[in-house]
Amino acid sequence: MTVNFIIWRMLRGSMKMEYANHRLQAGAGDWVVLVPALGRRHQAFTPDSQLESLHLSVDTSSAEWAGPPVHVMKGTKEMQAAIASVGRYVTVRHPSGLTPDDHVYVSRTFEERIHLQTLVWSFMGALYPRLHEAGIYIREPDQCDPRINASMAFIDNWPTNLPWNREQVSWAAGVSASQLDRIWRDARGQTPFQYWDNRRVRTACDRLENSRASIKEIAYDLGFAHLPQFSTWFRRHRNISPRDYRHNFVDRSGQTAMDEANG
Repeated sequence: MTVNFIIWRMLRGSMKMEYANHRLQAGAGDWVVLVPALGRRHQAFTPDSQLESLHLSVDTSSAEWAGPPVHVMKGTKEMQAAIASVGRYVTVRHPSGLTPDDHVYVSRTFEERIHLQTLVWSFMGALYPRLHEAGIYIREPDQCDPRINASMAFIDNWPTNLPWNREQVSWAAGVSASQLDRIWRDARGQTPFQYWDNRRVRTACDRLENSRASIKEIAYDLGFAHLPQFSTWFRRHRNISPRDYRHNFVDRSGQTAMDEANG
């Protein structure tokens, strides 16, 4: 599983945000951590605002984000040093910043990949204790039940362009479909279908953020025969259209290390 983070470090000015009937604000010196589960949000920056913005995609294996989807906190010296190392590395490789056509940094050699991942995980090591203090965890789901293990492995290997088949999933677990739903709800708080559907949502978000494929191509790859069906489904999960989601994610200014936020 890949967890996508958006991390802001407020350098000056202030910001107010509203999401899902929640309100929060951040000022100079604050750090804001967001994940895609936040869905639709609205934020307003004061005219003098300046911030550092970093988008990270971290492979967490099967571990999932648990806790509020946004958190405002004070940074530590370790966090500041780690984020500065990531920023220097990208700045050295791309002194003019990343262009709008290539907004995601991609390692060009295996050595670069090792070094960049080391820097990112160093930052995560400094960030995670602060998230933990706020009741936010990235934790492995309960997989003690072999029937959950079997059905989860089956779902994880199920092609994303094929329709859901409840009977085949329950067959892989060796129980009836209704019994498997109950087992999953008791252990994970969701059904196998919800797990599969959320997996498709994460795949759609990842493709919209990190690929140049058209929205129609992404819809087809996820098993949707018609684009309006995909758009309706995506909006139901994210409260935003696929087109607007991609537009909001891409930094049109071409800068990833330092953003001037106005309005």
